[in-house]
Amino acid sequence: MAETAKKRRAERSSMHGGLEGKLDIAAWGLLVLGSAAGFVVLQDRERGFVNTVSIVIEAIIAWLLFRSLAEIIRLLKHQARLPYGGKVSGVTETVAWECSACGATLYDPGICDRCGCEIVGTEESA
Repeated sequence: MAETAKKRRAERSSMHGGLEGKLDIAAWGLLVLGSAAGFVVLQDRERGFVNTVSIVIEAIIAWLLFRSLAEIIRLLKHQARLPYGGKVSGVTETVAWECSACGATLYDPGICDRCGCEIVGTEESA
């Protein structure tokens, strides 16, 4: 019979709310409203296209501004070790399971490809 081992995972918690979350919602709202206003103004025959381009560009700039403000608040809270809502841009977590016996990456959830150990559970993170 093969040895048994457990899989390990790093745990992270997720916070919601705060000013940074509200700024994200406002950013998306302004982008949607600006795009909708652009389509409405496009119906004007004389200057519809020019006005639409202007409105859409302003909506995109407002979206970038509000998202940037939310990002700055997140970074400041992260630096001060305070909880913050949302994620800092560019950071994504990918969980890679590894065998606790040999440290090899697990591709099959039931058995280790390197040492042949049967994976029976999850090892708690320290």
